[in-house]
Order: sequence, then C-alpha cells, then structure tokens
Amino acid sequence: MNRGFIKLWRKSKDSTVFAHDGMWKLWSLCLMLANHAEADVTIPGILEPIKVNPGQFITGRDSLHYAYHQGNLKKNYSRKAAPTAITLYRWLLSLSNMQILHIKSYNKYSIITILNWPQYQNNEQQMNNKRTTDEHKQELIKKHKESCAEILNHLNEISGRDFKHTDSNYRLIHTRLNDGHTVDDCKLVVFHKFNDQSFDKKYFRPQTLFQASKFDGYLADARENQKPIIEKVPTNDPV
Repeated sequence: MNRGFIKLWRKSKDSTVFAHDGMWKLWSLCLMLANHAEADVTIPGILEPIKVNPGQFITGRDSLHYAYHQGNLKKNYSRKAAPTAITLYRWLLSLSNMQILHIKSYNKYSIITILNWPQYQNNEQQMNNKRTTDEHKQELIKKHKESCAEILNHLNEISGRDFKHTDSNYRLIHTRLNDGHTVDDCKLVVFHKFNDQSFDKKYFRPQTLFQASKFDGYLADARENQKPIIEKVPTNDPV
C-alpha cells in the first residue's frame, strides 16, 4: 500500500474539497490508503479476515486520526489547531454526502469505498488491456454479425421464410457462434431440421433451432444422419 502512485483529477482544484485545506488532505489520504488490489485484512478481535476490494480501506476514528497526523500531533500542531478525531469523521461524512466515497460502519471498524475508483485509478496497462479487450469484442461482434446474416439467409432460402435481420433473430445464433460452433454447424442444423419429418415446422425459427438446450442435440443428430451408408459389395472371391 505504501508503494506506487495515485491519480488526481485536475478538475479537483475547482471543487469545494480542494478549497478546504483539511478536507483536501483527508481526501488525499483516503486515496493513498485505498487498496489497489483485492486483499484479506485481519483486525484484532475479529476472527475472520475481512475482504477488501480495490478502492477500499478499513479504518476507525483513532486510526484515521493517527494516519492524518502521521503520529506527530504534538510536534506539528498546537492542541487548538489540530483537527480532532471527531472533526476528521465529520469531514469524512461530508465527503460521503458529496458522493465521492461511501462509509459502511461496523462495531469495531468502518470500510471506506472510493466511488468511481476503477474509472480514475486504473493504471495505464489495465486501461490498455481493457481497450484491447473491447476492440477484440467489437471485431468479434462484427464478424459474428456477418456470419449470423449468412446463416439466417440460408435458413430463409431453405424454408422459403422471410425472417428479418434483427438483433432478436441474431441473438441466439451469435451465442452459438460465441460458444465455438461454426457457420457450417449452424447450416447443418438448419438443413437437418427442415428435412426432419418428425419436426413440427411451426417451430422452424431461429429462437428454436439455436436454443442452447436444443442445439447440441440437433447438431449431434444432424452429424449422425450425415454418415455415409456402407453398402455390401459382392466380391468374386470363391466360396
């Protein structure tokens, strides 16, 4: 917790918190105390470790007071000027009322959560990773959209129906492709179920054909039905 950096939003200098020296110091301290990674924290008198998420820290009035003054209360302040533990807690409540942090109090401690922590404190590598992941998802959605259109066109051509190219008709097809099935798998299911005499054609629609609970069974049947029939060919071998 004592290593690394925190980020400060430049617009903070226009805030009421920045205009108040003591509250600004308290807010900066909260940012520095907040965990950057998930951790289990042990507190004396509490049997089970407490899970603390990124952007959270555990404190109490006395421990916050000590951290604020860095244990040098008598050295740095006169008794009159030093913010007391109660004053710091009131400032903390003010920060909570401004909706920039959240306080959840228990009998022996409080968990402070910095709101919007991921938005402002993610490191550059995390942001780049997220950006790369989002771009990959967009590429995948675009690719799947083209594949969904191809499959739906095949379904319409086979059946003579006119299912529209809407998100509702693409949704289950997209999910099956996302599961790892191929365009050919989907086309095979369409062809097989259209030629399945026992299949009620009123259910010949994307919502049924590509339903998660049915698709794998349909595909297994289609592949089984596709196996070539091995005919016995007479030979000239002597009896």
